[in-house]
Amino acid sequence: MKFAQKLSVAMIFLLAVLFSIGGYFMVRQNFHEGLEVSLDQNEARHMLECYAVQSDILTALASGEIIDDSMLSKSFSQLSENQHASGTTLYGSDDAIIATNIKSQPSPKITDTNSYVIASDGSTQYMVLSTQLTSPTRSVWLQSTYDITPLYQMRTAQLLRFWQIELLTLLCGAFVIWRLSKRLAQPVTALSKASESIAKGDYTVRTAIKTGDEFENVSQSFDFMAQSVEEKVEELNTSLQQRNDFMGAFSHELKTPMTAIIGYADTMRSMQFDPQRQREASQYIFTEAKRIEDLSQKLLSLMGISKEAITLKPVQLQSVFSCVANSASAILNDVPLKMQTAQGVTVLADFDLLCDLIYNLIHNSVKANPKNGILCTWQRTDNGVIITVADTGCGIPPDKLSRIIEPFYMVDKSRARAGGGSGMGLALCDKIARAHGTQLTIKSTVDKGTSVSFTLKAQEGQNEKKS
Repeated sequence: MKFAQKLSVAMIFLLAVLFSIGGYFMVRQNFHEGLEVSLDQNEARHMLECYAVQSDILTALASGEIIDDSMLSKSFSQLSENQHASGTTLYGSDDAIIATNIKSQPSPKITDTNSYVIASDGSTQYMVLSTQLTSPTRSVWLQSTYDITPLYQMRTAQLLRFWQIELLTLLCGAFVIWRLSKRLAQPVTALSKASESIAKGDYTVRTAIKTGDEFENVSQSFDFMAQSVEEKVEELNTSLQQRNDFMGAFSHELKTPMTAIIGYADTMRSMQFDPQRQREASQYIFTEAKRIEDLSQKLLSLMGISKEAITLKPVQLQSVFSCVANSASAILNDVPLKMQTAQGVTVLADFDLLCDLIYNLIHNSVKANPKNGILCTWQRTDNGVIITVADTGCGIPPDKLSRIIEPFYMVDKSRARAGGGSGMGLALCDKIARAHGTQLTIKSTVDKGTSVSFTLKAQEGQNEKKS
């Protein structure tokens, strides 16, 4: 059973119980009030009848007449002509009936003069009142019976009308309660459907309930949870995709040189070559082996930088530039490299890692075939020293910029592999930059060039300006 149905049944049951209890006490109160009114009226009538008979007894005593059954019967007959009761009985001693005008069996004599008795002959209800009359010679009781059947009929009619009204009220109330319950249960239904959708894998579902009560608070918490789950799932999917790309690229990067090395080595082992071809094969094997060695070193560097914290020390930027210029001379391939003078500029860094960072940026610029060479500059700002490596090469498409720091990701794989690239250079640079508390800022325009910059903290107390 749904929540709205449970709520409706509970409210209808509660309404029926309360309505029935209220109606019962209302009808009961009306009946008792009517009974009290009838009692007052009947007591007044009964007392008039008692006074009439009592008056005859006193008159007879005053005239010396004997108070016997004949005298009492005569007085009773005069009373019966103008009586108001449905039936009257005059009792003597030992419950003997002196006179009565009741055709059916009279009610038994009542000796309690302080109360009344309700009697019934099946279809008719009577109120019986009894009073002892004053007589010195014998015991006399006058008992009056009054028909109160209309009072009971009225109670029955009221009960019937009440049940009819209650039935109509419950039917109308059930319809209204059902509609209200469905409306009140809408937030619960929305939360239930949203949770089912999320359980089936649709993490974009949101409830966005606006009720201004606790349901809205639950909805906001639920939507926040769903948003967090969606973001985590996206992160996991992205991480899984990156891992798959990493493993695929890594396997491919190893497979190609290993296949060539095995092929040339097997050919040299099983066949005789002239010295020239043998040198070419040996050179190819050497080149591919160096490529594997370089890839392994970069992977180890990435792992080492991720696991080990580095200590930043004051480093002369000019010394770093000089070291990089000497190391990069072997990879420039006649590409002009201009490095800005940095005399007197001191930054907080790890000397070897900083040299490796700038070296790899220059190496990447060389692979971009710059038309006008490569420029390495620095600039002081309030946040530190910005170091920039810029080229005028082929550039990077905008849709590729967000992924170029992923390991093994290459914008142009054929060109990168032809230049000996593995897609690890910028990934290593990003790790080194983050280890220094900074990050790479990459700006690129297709066919115009790329600039990569990062900011290092300057040693305190320096006032040198840009050279």
